[in-house]
Amino acid sequence: MIQRPYVTITLRHSSDSNIILIIKNTGKTNAIDLKLSIDRNIYQLDLQSDEYDIAKLYLFKNIIHTFPPEAEMTFPIISSIAVQSEDPKNTIKEPVFTLTATYSFFNKRVTEKTTIDLLSYQGIWMPEPTVEDRLEQLKDEIKLLREFLQKKLAP
Repeated sequence: MIQRPYVTITLRHSSDSNIILIIKNTGKTNAIDLKLSIDRNIYQLDLQSDEYDIAKLYLFKNIIHTFPPEAEMTFPIISSIAVQSEDPKNTIKEPVFTLTATYSFFNKRVTEKTTIDLLSYQGIWMPEPTVEDRLEQLKDEIKLLREFLQKKLAP
């Protein structure tokens, strides 16, 4: 079995009721000279501004020299409420887009394309986070904040 990088592009439902795009190296070695491209503008959470356009981000305009194993980038794409609306075709103007990842390993160049259709999430159960889930998340964030402040304020 060849140890190699696998740059995967997937969607996941987040705890804050958004659908997020995940770009991850699920392989065992570095993806070298990773070039990511997207076939259209994708505005995070439908915020129609260049600063929220994923296609304008550094990683889609430049080569990532090394993308190590387990490296992951996540982007909120759209509210799951928009996908579950009565007529999502009116809410989601362009539901289909394609991302391409081109990278090298062991002197081989690989190109992988992933086409995503946001409407495929319509009609599936997307549970809301429970109060317990949110409290657990807050507890973790408070713990991290406490550790940070202890280090910062330590004599």
